[in-house]
Amino acid sequence: EGPRQTDLFPDVQLTDQDGNQHLFRSDLAVGKVLCLAMFYTRCDGSCPGTLSKMLKLRRSLTKEFGRDNLHFVCLTLDPLHDQPEILHRYVASLGIENDDELAPIFFCTGTPENLYTLRRSLGMYDPDPAIDADIRQHAAKILFGNDLLNRWSGMPAGLPFEDLYETALRIAGTSERQKFSTRLAIDGRK
Repeated sequence: EGPRQTDLFPDVQLTDQDGNQHLFRSDLAVGKVLCLAMFYTRCDGSCPGTLSKMLKLRRSLTKEFGRDNLHFVCLTLDPLHDQPEILHRYVASLGIENDDELAPIFFCTGTPENLYTLRRSLGMYDPDPAIDADIRQHAAKILFGNDLLNRWSGMPAGLPFEDLYETALRIAGTSERQKFSTRLAIDGRK
């Protein structure tokens, strides 16, 4: 069967918007359904749209998987600027509540080295080093995964919400209804 994808993720230390410390693999990924995106607080390009879709997915996917089985992680591309206090203000400006009904969402920073290593292991980088070094040119992607099923996929964040939601269910879902609900609904209309 080979190694689990999460075995390949580094267990780097991250700090979230509230100043809490997390080890990426151990605390945020293992045993969880994970939805992850890259962003930075000063982005005026694709980040606001990506985060808007992440928040909508958070609401919808919590209903499917439950708040305790699901983590949303947003990793900064600008760790020298995006320190916890900046992230905290940014999260507040987005109107994100710490809602006990929803899966937790972590806006994380860390050392530049740790975030670089983590991005590489997640496949969230550009193969051209010059483009990869320019955070303004980062790819707007959302990564979905289910550690227990060892299934992972990334999709462009610019896709319609319904496509992102269906992909998340197909990749991370455990029941036939979750994995094929959209298809079953379409087939049932014929």
